Parts: sequence; structure tokens; C-alpha cells
Amino acid sequence: MKYKTEKYKALKTIKAGTIAIFLIAFSVSMAKTQEVIATGGSYHESSNASIGWTLGETLTETFQVDETQLTQGFHQSKITVVSVDEVIQTDYNIKAFPNPTDAFVTLSLETENYENIHFRIFDANGRFVKDDQINAPKTTVSFEGLMPGIYFIKIIEYDKELQTIRIIKN
Repeated sequence: MKYKTEKYKALKTIKAGTIAIFLIAFSVSMAKTQEVIATGGSYHESSNASIGWTLGETLTETFQVDETQLTQGFHQSKITVVSVDEVIQTDYNIKAFPNPTDAFVTLSLETENYENIHFRIFDANGRFVKDDQINAPKTTVSFEGLMPGIYFIKIIEYDKELQTIRIIKN
């Protein structure tokens, strides 16, 4: 009889430990917020109620009582705004060659006045790499010392972007 009591206590301890581990794992997983990329949504609040909605969220469960329907999903808790600036059409004929390149790119730009025109180079993550002035119809830009990858050259006059050119560095 003593053996069965000890076995029962051991099983009870194992069961309690398993439940504790499950509860800890569940509480840690709930600490992470879940996100969804959605096309729209809104949040409204009054003195006694609030509602938030997201267009395009993943469905997880739907409830219906009479003619009232509630569909639950993951709600976007963090909003990231991404914008794309429209490039103004110019009369410049801008070219970059060779592309792909190993070391140098030549920027060819036909204009009368180079006084306020410069370029900026960014890597694929949007980090600034370098910039310089454009002073002639053909300007050589060095890519030596840069890691292989994708880069963007922005041609700028005053503070207006004229054109962005994608360059592949081998």
C-alpha cells in the first residue's frame, strides 16, 4: 500500500510540474503582440464603449446570435507608415552605366547648368552611403570598397529628386 501512495504522489508532482510549465509557456507566448499587415482600419471610443477594426485581418473565429455576427482576428497594434515620393518629370536625360558594376559607374547627365546638381547613394536598407556634386556631363562614381549588393543613386537638383537609379554592385 505504501508503494501505491508514493507512486501516486510522484504522478501528482509530475502532473503539477507539467501544468506549471504549460502555464509559464502560455503566459510568455501571450506577452508577444500579434500583428497583421492591413489595408485599413480605425478606432472609435465613447464614454461607455470602444471598438477597433482592421480591414484585411486574418479570421480566427466567428460568432453569430440571431442577426448579429462577430468575427474575431488579430488586430494591428502598431502602425508603420511607408510613403513613396512622386518624382517630378524633368527634361534631363540621366543614365548610369555600366550596370551591374564591379568598381565604377558613370553618370551621364545632359543639362546646361550643373551648379546645384548632386547625387546621393543609399544601400538596399536605405542607409546613406555617400554623396558628391555633379560638375560635368559625365561623372564617375566609385563603388570600390562597397560590399556587393543593390544600391540606389538619387540625382538631386536643389532639394528636388530628379531620378533614382538602381545599381547592382558585383
